[in-house]
Amino acid sequence: AVRSFRDSLLADQVEVVRARLRDDPALVSAPFTAGRGIAQPIHHWQSIEAAELLLDAGADIDAQTTVHFNGETPLAMKLRFGGVEDVRFLLHRSANPNRGPLKFMPSANMPTLVPLLVEHGWNIDEGAGARTLLHHDANHGHGAKVRLLLAHGADPNVRDAMGRTPLHLVATRGTGRAAIRALIDAGADADARDNDGRTPLDLARDARQQTAERELSAL
Repeated sequence: AVRSFRDSLLADQVEVVRARLRDDPALVSAPFTAGRGIAQPIHHWQSIEAAELLLDAGADIDAQTTVHFNGETPLAMKLRFGGVEDVRFLLHRSANPNRGPLKFMPSANMPTLVPLLVEHGWNIDEGAGARTLLHHDANHGHGAKVRLLLAHGADPNVRDAMGRTPLHLVATRGTGRAAIRALIDAGADADARDNDGRTPLDLARDARQQTAERELSAL
């Protein structure tokens, strides 16, 4: 019964989903095996009409997945895989943008989604003490993403559990000259020391990242 309900939901057979929920209301929170994790129907709707059915039937809009996709909410999944309107709908229905893991999203959607999330109360430095979205995008050298996050209030000197700032991470990878410039322009401390006492320049030298070393040495 659960598998056929899941199949109907994934196929966006809205009227079938409506009928199944009417006949068996418990299906609204039935566990789905989703790849390597366990999710609920609210994580796998294909249309806003189907999502409204689930929420009106009592689905938890902030339900979190388990196992390997630990803690991911419907909002986090739609940020990664869905469209802007799906995200807008969930926020309008009071999804909590601070529940669950970091909010990864496609580059093309970020200029719309970041301010939308902030408007709805997202803590852009979510993950501080572990790693923030700014840490991750700096680590991958995504200059445009880094600049966008900084423009919306991300802390350029936020630290992870190792005491490393985003500038430490991009220095280690050496793949983000634009990210380095964006961080420095936003006030990143080039002399910040991690828990081992190392600066971003120290890490760039250790990793033999010549581009990052040149950028940081010129400061």
